[in-house]
Amino acid sequence: MRRLVAREARPLVAPPDLGLMEGYAAYERTGVAERHQSGTPAPYGYSLGHIAANSVWSETAHALGLSPVGLFTVWAKRSGDMSWQPLAHAPNSDTALYATDNASVLAAQRMAFGNPLPFIAMLTPTPLTTVAIDAMWSETAYEPYETEAVYRQDDAKSVPTIYFLHWAMRLESSDVPSRVRSIDSAAAMGGGQLVFAAQVPKTRDDRAFPVTPFDAALATQLGLAAVAREQRQAPGLGLLAEPPPVQPVASPKPLLPPWLAATAVGAGVAVLGFWFARRS
Repeated sequence: MRRLVAREARPLVAPPDLGLMEGYAAYERTGVAERHQSGTPAPYGYSLGHIAANSVWSETAHALGLSPVGLFTVWAKRSGDMSWQPLAHAPNSDTALYATDNASVLAAQRMAFGNPLPFIAMLTPTPLTTVAIDAMWSETAYEPYETEAVYRQDDAKSVPTIYFLHWAMRLESSDVPSRVRSIDSAAAMGGGQLVFAAQVPKTRDDRAFPVTPFDAALATQLGLAAVAREQRQAPGLGLLAEPPPVQPVASPKPLLPPWLAATAVGAGVAVLGFWFARRS
């Protein structure tokens, strides 16, 4: 199975006064560029067509020396807050993820002749609600596009751990807010890893597509642990492992205050003594 290998940023042979894009082009003209894994920075099934910067974006991760997060495969796509649409069969591409930040995204834009990255993504270990996703990308230059449930290619378990890849699409220039919030703050709000994600061809080394139905795998991963915590059941007994605390029974309140009770007792003794004196 494949692993993404970290590589140093590609050296630029252009003079220092040239920008990043000019230096990159000069290096390509030498004809000795190392061949490496490249891909399309878009969700599975989405085509960028013949955008002029597409070939440049395919080299973004390597050119900027981004650190690889891993190679992932799409298992399902979100169709609602609590519903998913599993893929009927293994996709024909994988998704290479690289850690990124706002500065790298801006550098990628300079590399692509000023064209901004069409997509950016956030990887989280748990699904976020659609409301949380909307808030996460709010006031940035990107808007929510879709969420994919993915698994790592190097996960050898028969039922791999599910991660969640939240894609965001670049807004049209006219829709970008006048004051743009950094996507670094979006990463902090979402509690995940901001990533540059690109579709790459599958190879014969890919792990087998999971046989277990996606809904069952998701329920096992997210649901059963929560149910067990809520019910706190003892193993095999179906009883509460922690019985409810016994509430102490409050002592009955006296009918009379202590001082009045003592007075009443004293008066009763005096009356009885007077009665016995008269009988004798």
